Amino acid sequence: MTKSRSLKEWESYILPLSKSTRESYNRNLNKFLEYFSISHEDLYQLKLKSTRSEDPRDGGEVEKMVNEVIHHEIEEKGNLPSTAKHIDISVNAFLVANGLSLKRSLIKTPRSTPLGVEKITKQEILDLIDYGNTNYPFRYRALFLFLKDSGLSISDVLRLNVENFRNAIKYYNDKNEIFLEFNPIRRKKTGEIGYPCIGPEAVNALNRYLEKREQEGLSNKSSSPLFINNRGKRLSQTNVRLYIRTLRENIPSIKRRLGSHSFRKFHFSELVNDGMNTNIILKLQAKKLHGSDSAYDLSHEISGGLINNYMKHYNAIRVFEFKTELDKLRNETDKRITDLERDNKKMIESHDRLIEELNKLSDLKRFKHKTDFSNAVLLKEDEPDNR
Repeated sequence: MTKSRSLKEWESYILPLSKSTRESYNRNLNKFLEYFSISHEDLYQLKLKSTRSEDPRDGGEVEKMVNEVIHHEIEEKGNLPSTAKHIDISVNAFLVANGLSLKRSLIKTPRSTPLGVEKITKQEILDLIDYGNTNYPFRYRALFLFLKDSGLSISDVLRLNVENFRNAIKYYNDKNEIFLEFNPIRRKKTGEIGYPCIGPEAVNALNRYLEKREQEGLSNKSSSPLFINNRGKRLSQTNVRLYIRTLRENIPSIKRRLGSHSFRKFHFSELVNDGMNTNIILKLQAKKLHGSDSAYDLSHEISGGLINNYMKHYNAIRVFEFKTELDKLRNETDKRITDLERDNKKMIESHDRLIEELNKLSDLKRFKHKTDFSNAVLLKEDEPDNR
């Protein structure tokens, strides 16, 4: 298919920029184009037409479209205004590359922070997994536990291949549970280097997921995506977003704004609350260190490496121990109720036996009284008559 001139101008315009910047521009521009199902040339022609219009009310047509997508990104996807504004920046850059530009005064990006997605709780993770036991049980169980254990963004997790999992370094804790330290990864969004680790909950779920794929004849080659869809292709963020939306609509206990980013928030806050150093968590999540900490040397802080710190604090993000405690409490309560019912039954049986013994004793007393009376009458009859 022949490229339109507007697309060629755009590619030429961003060519001198860094690869990550080009990818960012294209990603946000494509969001806009896909939202309205239009091409690069369609966008150019729309702006050109509104620019030539004699009616000033027609001059802001593209700007209205940009505002609509920004609103969608904030209200529907839970993105920050500062993130959604990249739509405006990318569309304007495309138009500038083609000799046009947006009327920036017509672009309305909210200044206030939206609610966005919230941190997920341990119970909500369990609820998602329980629902998933009947809906793609192996895939989403493994994905949710991987997101929870690693703290990585969904885009970075879905870029992983099977070889990333198989080549990770194994470590064992005192319970002989397996922990994995992955080779460093470069975050797709920012280019920041991360050092992800996962614990036994994610490791076990991934092993079962890959075994299930092999049983079903799906590819488990090293070059295969770690997470795949029903067609055996790489799982997309859209697939995950729609599935989580389905979960929110079908699980009564979940009434909050949850998304894949909720696992990232959970990972960070739970480890911070457990006392893990913030810089270590940021490195695990492939996030940039803040401010003066940007030159932070991990070797000065970490005793034994990232993985040892991670293993030390893993219980803070462990969910099945949480479930075990609930089950233990529930079992103890059930046992107590069973014991009380058994004791009550024994008391009733003992009471019944006592009543029965009392009745027997009462009958015996009546019989004895009757016998004594009969004997007294007989003795009286046997006495001689002295009259």
